[in-house]
Amino acid sequence: LFLHGSFGSGKTYLIAALLNELAKKDYKVVMMYYPEMLSILKSTFDKNEYDTDTATLIHKYTYGNYGDQCGYEETLYQTETGLYFIYVAGGSESLHPNEDIMRIAKQKVNLWLDCH
Repeated sequence: LFLHGSFGSGKTYLIAALLNELAKKDYKVVMMYYPEMLSILKSTFDKNEYDTDTATLIHKYTYGNYGDQCGYEETLYQTETGLYFIYVAGGSESLHPNEDIMRIAKQKVNLWLDCH
């Protein structure tokens, strides 16, 4: 159930009253604030599913030389479940100044390979 409304309109009060009544009837209920829910969901995405140690390396692209502040690497992986992701890392002035994992749709893998 998702409630939307302006601040102070009674959303929390209404849902808390509903959940209390359901709990009295032995229903299992959880009340969670949206930012907390997003944080929990986000933390599950990259943990195991996008693991470079267990995924199959498909292709590695390197731009620049080792130590080059503008250089970076993009490495395409496929998970055991058939999902694709790109691990990126680079110098402080590169396209990828921070390590990151980017999910990529199966339909876009060949395009990425053609460009790299």
